[in-house]
Amino acid sequence: MKVMTEDYDVPIIGVKRDGDYFILDGHHRSFIARKLRRKSIGIYVIVFPSEKDYRAYSKEPLEGLRIRHVAPIRDPILTTWEQILTITKYYELFTAAISR
Repeated sequence: MKVMTEDYDVPIIGVKRDGDYFILDGHHRSFIARKLRRKSIGIYVIVFPSEKDYRAYSKEPLEGLRIRHVAPIRDPILTTWEQILTITKYYELFTAAISR
């Protein structure tokens, strides 16, 4: 919202490797900039010594990235909604089985 309402324009932070840039901080800002069809975004590039060996990273588009290693959310409101959705799912399965 800050990008849209307050013209929030903080550069992202990334590293460059073999001609590609990898985002370290600012994933959401870069995603929103892309959705707003901005032609460019500011970036601070961290430069590592060239003699350092790095492992190869897969090159995937931002939209295609999978969410991994998400910690459980311990929020009572979200837990309640999760329980409601689970009950609703079983209710729909139950009513579908009865109507057959």
